[in-house]
Amino acid sequence: MTRRLVLFAALIAVATTASADRFSGLDRFHREIPIFIGGAFSLDNREASGDIDIIGTDEPRANITIVRTIRGLDDAAVTEGKQMTQPSFTGDDRHRIVRTWLSPMRSGRWSADFAYVVKVPRTVNVTVSSTTSNRIRVSDMRGTVRISNMNGGIVLERLSGAVLVESVNGNISFQAPAEVGNIQLTTINGTVEVHAPTEAAFRWVAEAVKGDIRTTFPIQGNFRGNTFSGYVKEPGRATILMRTLLGNVLLLRNGSTGAQAQSVKNVIQPTAPAAQQQPMRGLVARSLTEAVVNGNLQYATSMGDVTIGEVRGWAIIRTGAGSVEFGSVQGDLQVESNGGPLSLGNIFGQLTARTAAGDVVVESARRGGSIFTGGGIIRLLYSGGPMRLESGGGDIVVRRAAGPVSAETRSGDITITLDHASRSQRVGAKTLKGNLLLNVGAGFGADVEATILTNDANAHAIRSDFPGLTVRRDQVGGKTRIRATGRINGGGERVELSAENGGIQIASQLSATSVVNAPR
Repeated sequence: MTRRLVLFAALIAVATTASADRFSGLDRFHREIPIFIGGAFSLDNREASGDIDIIGTDEPRANITIVRTIRGLDDAAVTEGKQMTQPSFTGDDRHRIVRTWLSPMRSGRWSADFAYVVKVPRTVNVTVSSTTSNRIRVSDMRGTVRISNMNGGIVLERLSGAVLVESVNGNISFQAPAEVGNIQLTTINGTVEVHAPTEAAFRWVAEAVKGDIRTTFPIQGNFRGNTFSGYVKEPGRATILMRTLLGNVLLLRNGSTGAQAQSVKNVIQPTAPAAQQQPMRGLVARSLTEAVVNGNLQYATSMGDVTIGEVRGWAIIRTGAGSVEFGSVQGDLQVESNGGPLSLGNIFGQLTARTAAGDVVVESARRGGSIFTGGGIIRLLYSGGPMRLESGGGDIVVRRAAGPVSAETRSGDITITLDHASRSQRVGAKTLKGNLLLNVGAGFGADVEATILTNDANAHAIRSDFPGLTVRRDQVGGKTRIRATGRINGGGERVELSAENGGIQIASQLSATSVVNAPR
């Protein structure tokens, strides 16, 4: 499963840089926005690549500078890229949201890079979502910081509040103050490194499945499997949790180096690994890593990651906070995390996956099921049965669906591609802020109802490769509503599409797209 996840991340990185850079265009945006000192700030740069710097200040406003770089095959491609990419500023004084917007109708003739430098009140809660960057840096914050990134390093400096960081292909470095909140730093292919003052005191939980755990601090604690649990100096109020699958964990006193660090395994003798089956009660903080489970698996932990190569039966997993990764499950799979990414391979039975915050990637849900995230991207490569997908804020992408699909997100684009051999299939998709793209075969038949509610009717349209839709336009609550209804290819199952402040496209997998002109 790890190899597939690395390959998937690499394909995303290649796709974002596929365009030649012979021609480029650079623009700078600047915005100052009032924000409450106890509010929240969210930055979503998952659509494009680019570095991110967020700095805490004592000013009661968000100061945002954005540098947009478009690289294309020619000048026309650069112009097209500029027209199809924009920074978006939404929310209010209590929660400011900045998002990189790229049109779902974009071509492969150009690529976009958005570099952000943001200054916010140090007491706000910060959330950063990114796919590819050389570096994400957050410094001098006292509020809660959440970061999700696939490719690129993450640097944290002087953060005294709670921190939750999840990375796939990146190193994580944290320069900790003397007093910290609860910290959780997780990466799959990178190293996790924390520097702390000599006088710091905290609980320390560290796991390196393939690498080593090293420190220059005097420590006390014990091993269980690949996980060390103990404390530095004395058990403090906060816990620093550091996890990696393929890299190393380094906990260093300020002024010391990794070369001076001693392997914890040379000091603490590991005990027997945890049993692969554990009752759903009396939970403790513990991770689980198994290559193969012969039979069924039931496991729960108050805080910990679950990494399983293969389950030759059904599986039920619950973690209070942590990531879950499966290679394959022969039976049904139920997964629940109160905060962490889910990476699931071939699921042959019914799938039920839920996380309070984090991206969800599923390779195959053979019998369908449901996926929910409170905030993150959902990517489903194949579904063979009815699927229900819901995100509290993030894109939803279905690469190939051979069964009915229901998808909804509060903020993000939805892209659904039905199996090209499907003659008809029930589809329901709704985004409260974003665009919607439905790809179907040339012979696909359906009864269609597509609705846009927008503040800018000139920017948002309903586009279709199929004739047979009647379009009406009216005013609702100061907004323009565009509604397209009718039958395509003689009709079939019901297809209901809804987008607010975004466009809708119904595309044939064998032809180009045209605009359905609405009467004015």
